[in-house]
Amino acid sequence: MRVRHFGFTGTGQGMTKPQREALLYNMGVHALGYTLPIVGHHGDDDGADAEFHNFCRDLGWRVVLHPPSNPRRRAFCQADESRPAKAYLLRNDDIVTESQTMFAAPLGMEEEELRSGTWATIRRARKAGRPLMIVWRDGSVTKERWT
Repeated sequence: MRVRHFGFTGTGQGMTKPQREALLYNMGVHALGYTLPIVGHHGDDDGADAEFHNFCRDLGWRVVLHPPSNPRRRAFCQADESRPAKAYLLRNDDIVTESQTMFAAPLGMEEEELRSGTWATIRRARKAGRPLMIVWRDGSVTKERWT
C-alpha cells in the first residue's frame, strides 16, 4: 500500500471560488494511483485550512492537524490525528517535514509577503525540495518539481 502525505498552506482569509475549484480538482487528479488512505496535513486555521480540511473529507482522505499554539484563529477541525500545538512557524515546518507533496493557496497573485506564514511555508517547501503546487487566486496553477 502506497500512502501519500499531502501538506497544505493557505491564506487565513479563505480561498476564492476559482482557487477552491482548482485546488479540489488538482487534489483529486493527483491522488489518482495512490491507495487510500491518503493523508492531508494542515495547520487548523480559519480560512483556507478549514476549506482544505473539508476537501480532504469529501475525497475520503485522512487528516492530520498541526494546530497553532495561539488558538485565536484556530478552526478546531475534527481530524484523525492531531500533533501538539506549536508556534506558527514551527508547526508549518512540521507540515512540510511530514508531507511528501505540498499544495499552497496564497492571498496574493505573486510572491511578495515576507511576513506571511503561507509564503514562509512555501519557501520552506522549496528549501526541502518538496513538489509544490501553488493555486493562485484566479484559479491558475504553478507547479514546481511536480511529476
